Amino acid sequence: MKASIPFLLPALLSAAALHCATTPMQEFLVAQAPGYQALQPVTSADLRGFHLSDPKPMTFATNRCFRGELESEAHASFSEYTQSYSGGFAAGTEIARDFGGALGAGSVAVGAGRTFNGAITLGEVQEYRMRSVFFDSGSSCGQDAQILEALRRGDARFSVVTRALKAGSLRANSADGSHLNLELAVTEFGGKLERSSEDARSWRGVNLFFAVLPQEYRIAVKETVAEVGPNIETKPGDCGARLTAYDPIGKKWNGSINCGSGKNLAIRKQPIANWVGLNIEQGGVSYSLRYTPSRNKPGVFTAHLIRWTTIEAND
Repeated sequence: MKASIPFLLPALLSAAALHCATTPMQEFLVAQAPGYQALQPVTSADLRGFHLSDPKPMTFATNRCFRGELESEAHASFSEYTQSYSGGFAAGTEIARDFGGALGAGSVAVGAGRTFNGAITLGEVQEYRMRSVFFDSGSSCGQDAQILEALRRGDARFSVVTRALKAGSLRANSADGSHLNLELAVTEFGGKLERSSEDARSWRGVNLFFAVLPQEYRIAVKETVAEVGPNIETKPGDCGARLTAYDPIGKKWNGSINCGSGKNLAIRKQPIANWVGLNIEQGGVSYSLRYTPSRNKPGVFTAHLIRWTTIEAND
C-alpha cells in the first residue's frame, strides 16, 4: 500500500503550471527519450530531487526531499526539438500553453488578413541526472513530522525526479514572412538575444527545462534507541553519537555524530527533541538523530537514531 502524503505547492511549481499532456512534444519524447514526461509549460527550475505529490496532473511537492550526485551531458539521442505552430492568434494560445511565462501569452503578432506559420526550436539539449539518490534528512523534510511518520511506517513510496532535459538555446522562425514578436523572459530563463529580424529571433545561454523523468523509490528504515549521559559516546545502531552540553533554560544541546563514513557532524545549539540530519551519499544512506531528556533520570537523555536507506522500487 502506498502512503499518500499531501503537500502545498509554491508558486514556482503550481499544480496548474506543470503537468504532462499528450502533445507533439510528448510524442517526440516517447520516441527519442522514453520515460520522460513533457513539462507544460516549461520551467527554469531544476526539479531533480523533488517528488511528485500527484502524478496526474504532474504536481510537485513543496520541498526538495531527495538529493544525490549531480551530473549532466549532451543528450545521446537528440540535440534539439522543433515545434511548429499555425493558425494566427491561435498559435499564440498554443505557445502560451507550451511555454507559459517564458514567452508569454498572445506574443505572436500577425498582420491583417495573415495567418501565422512558424516554429520554435529548443537547442543545445543537455540531460541532467541525479545518481545515488538519498533522503535529505538534513532538509526541512527531515523535520516534518508527517513525512517522518509516513517513512517510519515503511509503506511510503516516492516518485522522484532523477533526470531532466534542459535547452541551452531557443530560436523562433516565421515560415511565411509574417511579423514575429516573441520576447523571452530572460530575467527568469536567462539567455542573450543573438539574432533578431522581422521573421526570426534566437537566444543562447538559456536555462529552460522542458521534460523530467520520475523514478520510483522506497525507503528502508532502521530505528534504534539508547540512553546517554553528557560526554558519553553511545552507539545507537551503527553510529557514534555524543551529547557534549545541554542548556536546560534554552533547551538546546551541543554534540556530534559519526556514522562510519569519516564524516563527523558537529551539532551546535540544537533544540531538544528536534531531528538533526546527516546525509551520506554512498549507498543512498542518511540518518536522523535527536535527544530527549529522561523524565525520571536527571542528566540522562535518550538518543533516537534513524537510518534511512533509499532503494529503487522495481516492483
